[in-house]
Amino acid sequence: MIDQVLSRGWGGQNLPCPRLYDSFEEEPGFFQFATALTSNDLEEIQTFLNSAVSSSCEGLIIKTLDRDATYEPSKRSLNWLKLKKDYMESIGDTLDLVPIAAFHGRGKRTGFYGAFLLACYDENNEEFQSICKIGTGFSEAELEERSASLRSKVIPEPKSYYRCSEMMKPDVWFETT
Repeated sequence: MIDQVLSRGWGGQNLPCPRLYDSFEEEPGFFQFATALTSNDLEEIQTFLNSAVSSSCEGLIIKTLDRDATYEPSKRSLNWLKLKKDYMESIGDTLDLVPIAAFHGRGKRTGFYGAFLLACYDENNEEFQSICKIGTGFSEAELEERSASLRSKVIPEPKSYYRCSEMMKPDVWFETT
């Protein structure tokens, strides 16, 4: 398919999916489009994942639709994420996460941290792996309190055993406790 895209002069272009789909014909057993789902509904995504796994697929590739999210081989990105059944089976009701970094607040959050980069500890690799950036759901008082308690833990740079996307650029890093 890549040869066809290049031979038609489309290389390097961001082509809408309908144009790509209209340009090729499926031939069962030889060339078929991947099954796709566009959804914000977690139950629908879970059902789609279960269907993929029962069809002998490893999992799903989840792509953001909020921005121009191109795939870049061998590069981690928040635009494209792998979701495998193995990841889902180990997640329960709670996760033990620690803040490893923070982002300065803006607007009415000026003066304290407005969002935090949370990580979980990976015992096998002895490292903290970032899981999410969170900044919603806090009252101003909670953000002030958390900011005050974390200011004494600020370090000049991330520890060598912190793992996060290169795209993530926190304002401050923390010593974990």
